[in-house]
Amino acid sequence: MESEPSSYTVLMTGSPAEHTPTSPTIKAITLAGLWLALGGAIGLTGSALNWTSLPGCGVGSPCQRAASSPWGSIPGLGLPVAILGLAYFIACLIGCTLIGPARMPAIARWIIRAGAAVSVLYTGVMVIGGVLCWVCLLVHVGNLAFTVGVHLSSRTRLAAGAGVRRSLFISGGIGLTSLILLSLAWLTATRAVQQRSRDALDASTRQIAAAPSTISGFHGRYLFGPEVAAIRIVLFSDYQCQECRRIDAEALRLAAAHPSIQLSIKHFPLCADCNRAATKTIHANACLAAIAAEAAGAAGGFQAFWNATGWLFDHAGTFTNEELLAASTRWQVDPAKFRAALSDPGILELIRKDVDEGLALGVSRTPAIYINGIELRGWEAPAALDQAIQMLLPLAQPQASDADRPADAQTKAIEDWRSGPVINIPARAAAQSPSSQEPPVRLVIFGDYQDEFSAEADAIARRYTQTWPGTIYEFRHFPASTACNPRLPQNIHPLACRMARAAEAASLLGGPPALARMHEWLFEHRRDFSDAGLRELASELKLDPQILITALKDTRVEAIIQTDIQAGNAIGIAALPAIYINGKFVPVWKTPQGELLTRMLDLAAQPTGPPEPSPPRDPRPGK
Repeated sequence: MESEPSSYTVLMTGSPAEHTPTSPTIKAITLAGLWLALGGAIGLTGSALNWTSLPGCGVGSPCQRAASSPWGSIPGLGLPVAILGLAYFIACLIGCTLIGPARMPAIARWIIRAGAAVSVLYTGVMVIGGVLCWVCLLVHVGNLAFTVGVHLSSRTRLAAGAGVRRSLFISGGIGLTSLILLSLAWLTATRAVQQRSRDALDASTRQIAAAPSTISGFHGRYLFGPEVAAIRIVLFSDYQCQECRRIDAEALRLAAAHPSIQLSIKHFPLCADCNRAATKTIHANACLAAIAAEAAGAAGGFQAFWNATGWLFDHAGTFTNEELLAASTRWQVDPAKFRAALSDPGILELIRKDVDEGLALGVSRTPAIYINGIELRGWEAPAALDQAIQMLLPLAQPQASDADRPADAQTKAIEDWRSGPVINIPARAAAQSPSSQEPPVRLVIFGDYQDEFSAEADAIARRYTQTWPGTIYEFRHFPASTACNPRLPQNIHPLACRMARAAEAASLLGGPPALARMHEWLFEHRRDFSDAGLRELASELKLDPQILITALKDTRVEAIIQTDIQAGNAIGIAALPAIYINGKFVPVWKTPQGELLTRMLDLAAQPTGPPEPSPPRDPRPGK
């Protein structure tokens, strides 16, 4: 009989048993499946803890929807299932290392089979629900392959002696320890997010309480509550948005309980069919759901609109035409009038009018909550809306919604930046300020030399540093190309990696002056970049053209670019350019009314005094 490696055999005690050696193919399937599941679980856990971002798992993606669904967390605890899965796979890995797949005792095999049953259940839920999270599928496929491999390997029937029991105890203990540590990390991260939300909620609630009355008019078409009210809530909503459903239910409960609260809804579907600002459709049925709600209101009035709203939220905005028409009879709507309203182009225009109003106010996601014309920030905190209302009720005076005037998009964008959390973005050694003190303004732009918007933001930044030398500007590479940034879901700018290498190669060979000129040249030639053009520029920079081309492959050049990419991935960059001023992310830096980056930089410089004109200087990226 062939013997297994000694690391396994020394653990076995008791009487020997007949053993059929496991084939290399089965071993490979077992280990490959386990590592596949473990890797996917690490990615999902990192995303849940905000440590990293996964390609294709952004807002509205199947991954995000799966994680935020009731199946994505443990009931009553809220702990992400991904954390439990990662701890389980860590225990499996330790157990396979100490015992070996072929010598798993019966209790371990039954635990592994139970884990496989969970994977089958979750896969079925994803398929039936149409939420195909690709990372989740990798985890479950890997887990099933691992389970099959263990089953085919476990032909030996040996007594679970002291060595095996000790190994099981060790692997279980490490798995439990991992679960505890990961849970503590999740709890810490969750509390930090909640604290930021509570701080934002407190600040915005105080702003609402202190706001003076103005004259304009801001409300939806169907008012739930009195026309003259002390608290006037307006929700920009999307019927396929889970958080919108939660906030709507909370707001309705409050409005029903307090006669001094008025509630109305405006539509902001995250769907390109009716939202001109939607670059991609996140909620495919959201426009049709909004049309259904407005059609119900047009056909049946106030009560029909709110009946339809409740039904649409209960069905997550997803329905067939037959289901919609059948439901309309329960909304107190005449079916013939409802059908006519559904095809009325004026209904679609009402929704587009809501969207345009939201865009003018800077709304970019849902829900967006306004109380007495002022945006309520920090609504993500538990019971945030209830807390804000309880604080405002004793202070607010009844008045009509004509007294409400929300801030415009530019004011909102600046406030979103100023109220954001500070994110630690480590500076490159060469980019640090020469003084021992921190610079009054630190501007970091993660960009791509082929990206039009990166070029525009960079031009603004370089102009600003010419007139305000207290600004430290760092351009960081984040090429939208899978050639050097493989975690991206698609290859958007094929030449971006080579262009980034050209910048760092120029810095390596010619220092800061060569880098500054190359940086400027790359943006100027983002549409016609070529190696021939690089050679011409090399001569201008008094560099050997061939040495410059060769330096593109220098490991030091690639290391700098990868450092920037890793930093960008760590903070979850989802779009370019990604701009940070004094560590705070700038979610919107330009609106139809103009760019805001200059104004934000001025505001950031105010603690040390407003920017004063100074002699022009040559701004150098990373200096």
